[in-house]
Amino acid sequence: MKVPASLLAGALLFAGCGSSGTHEASPVNYAATNPAQVVEEHDGVQYVYLTQGPAYFAEDSIRLHEGRVAFYISNETGEEATLTIVPYGDREVSHAVMTLQVPSGQTVSEAVDLKPGLYEYACPLNPTEWYPLEVTKVTR
Repeated sequence: MKVPASLLAGALLFAGCGSSGTHEASPVNYAATNPAQVVEEHDGVQYVYLTQGPAYFAEDSIRLHEGRVAFYISNETGEEATLTIVPYGDREVSHAVMTLQVPSGQTVSEAVDLKPGLYEYACPLNPTEWYPLEVTKVTR
């Protein structure tokens, strides 16, 4: 996965920070070969770094805990792309919990609050497959 140097530096800066509490066991069993990098800052915000290429995301799954999530999307498609997150099994774009437009050759970010559950993400503009996104409940 290609990660812009500025994002990598930010990820390394926050890599030593962890979360408090424990997470419930995963109800989803999928074979992730390249899961997304998730970094949690001291303020509890989770940062997810995704790279979109022509007709695919380099990262094939995301696992998070409930709460605020900032998505950083790098577009390497050569055309405009989107990150669309929908409830699992409901691939209707109008039901998206988040849609983020990403101009060609740029990296953009947006934050969203996610509740526990199963979701999927894809790019309808530069069609990709739907990838799993799991959000677990934090128990303290």
